[in-house]
Amino acid sequence: MKQLHQVYQPYHYPQPQIVEQLKSEKHEIDFIRAEIIWSLMKAEHDLPFLISDHASKADSIMFPDSATAGNFISGRTKTTYTITDGLSHEFQESLVNILKNTVFSLMIDESNKKYG
Repeated sequence: MKQLHQVYQPYHYPQPQIVEQLKSEKHEIDFIRAEIIWSLMKAEHDLPFLISDHASKADSIMFPDSATAGNFISGRTKTTYTITDGLSHEFQESLVNILKNTVFSLMIDESNKKYG
């Protein structure tokens, strides 16, 4: 080893193994996927956002052997943010693209009018 390398050797920090880094990234992707699925289910079934606070705690109890469920935290504010600022833009863009290429009509008869 050259003398210059010996001088800088104490400042060399070992880099994490690529396998460990990939495991970490896969774990993060699993969390994101779980959050998205949870948010979509809540939106589809019109569940109250408050249920998110309790479901995160219940998941870790129901699935103690799952690292994803054990560390899954998606409370009402995070779920709201995921739906309104994350997923809604994708679905809106997808819906607009479908409507641009589909013939449709709107029928308004005011039978569901709630006010005045």
